[in-house]
Order: sequence, then C-alpha cells, then structure tokens
Amino acid sequence: MSFRNTQVVGRAYEALNASDIDAALALAAPDVQWIPSEGSPFEGSYRGRERVKRFFQEEWVGVFDDLRMEVRRLVEAAEGVVVAVVHFTGRGRASGAELAIDIAHLWRLRDGVVVEVRVYPRPEDALQAAGLQE
Repeated sequence: MSFRNTQVVGRAYEALNASDIDAALALAAPDVQWIPSEGSPFEGSYRGRERVKRFFQEEWVGVFDDLRMEVRRLVEAAEGVVVAVVHFTGRGRASGAELAIDIAHLWRLRDGVVVEVRVYPRPEDALQAAGLQE
C-alpha cells in the first residue's frame, strides 16, 4: 500500500477546507469523476475538472457558509483505493440551519492521481464497498 495515496487525499481535503478548489483539482485527472450518494439532491455524476469545479462552486460553496470537512479516519483499502470518514459541517446560507453529519468518500487513484470520488452517506457502506470491515 502507498502512503502517497493517503497523502494526496489529505492534501485534497486541506485545499477544499481552504476553499481552494483549483488546488484540490490539481491533484485529479482531467477526466476525474465525482459521484454523489444515491438519494442525495444531486443527480448523476460530474466528470472532468471544470464540471466538478462548477459543482463545488454552485452546490457547496454557493449553498453553505463555514463549510468544513474534518477527516476522522483515512484508510487505504487496496492499492489506489482510499476511504475517508469525514465529519462534514456547515451552515445553510439561505436558511442559517446548521449541518453536522458523518459521511465517507471512497477515493480511487491511479499513479497518485485522483480519478474518482464516490460519496457514501454511511461510512460503513464505503468501508464495505472498499472490502473493509468496520
């Protein structure tokens, strides 16, 4: 297993928490794919750096204030597969409602470059999808 992959994922979260979407996407392949969780208000998937950037700008930064993703657990399941259990917090820009949930992201990397991120609303589902047990 490669510590490099977990370092890449950690750097992506650092960039996202600093609202530096470009720095996060610099770690990704040109055809990177972001796949929201089933049942989320976001339909389909987002492919390519520019489309993923628009998603973050319009659906995350544009909707939430004080958005933070605190990585609680970062595990490389297999070569090129990293699971991040994340405590996601923010405040709705329009409503002022506070949000605090634990979710997971399953990252796929090739040669240290992010090629896919899939969102899971339940961390145990991401761990299972990666072949890990809770």
